Amino acid sequence: MPILRRYFYAASGRLGRRCFPARFGAAKRQNGETAAPVRRPQARGAGGRERGHDSPRAGAPPAKKGRGRAREREQDFPARLRAAYEGQFVGRTLSLVPEEQKEGFTVGYSENYIRIYVQGTLARKTDVRALRPFKDGLLAAPQ
Repeated sequence: MPILRRYFYAASGRLGRRCFPARFGAAKRQNGETAAPVRRPQARGAGGRERGHDSPRAGAPPAKKGRGRAREREQDFPARLRAAYEGQFVGRTLSLVPEEQKEGFTVGYSENYIRIYVQGTLARKTDVRALRPFKDGLLAAPQ
């Protein structure tokens, strides 16, 4: 007996369609099962209220609105860290590797990946003195 017929009797024709009903509903009728949809109970809190806004727990009060400032501080944190790090290099001599010309400035990076803006045109690696914070880096002057 081939493997297909051994495991699937309907393929051999012995049991016919009774083993594999054509429709799912036919199998339920055959077995006497009923299909009632399962409903979840509504989540209600104290006083019959629905769930609180922004709260995953049933009956919890709405989330407090005082998070705005903290969220702003969190979003501003990387910029403040970068500014503090770059501020350490103001007044120091840095080595600039120029990359592009933008709005009258030569823009490039120092050896420690600080973006540097130098007014004018520079063509090769040059030592510059960092003057002050500027845009997203430091403004510098050639030495």
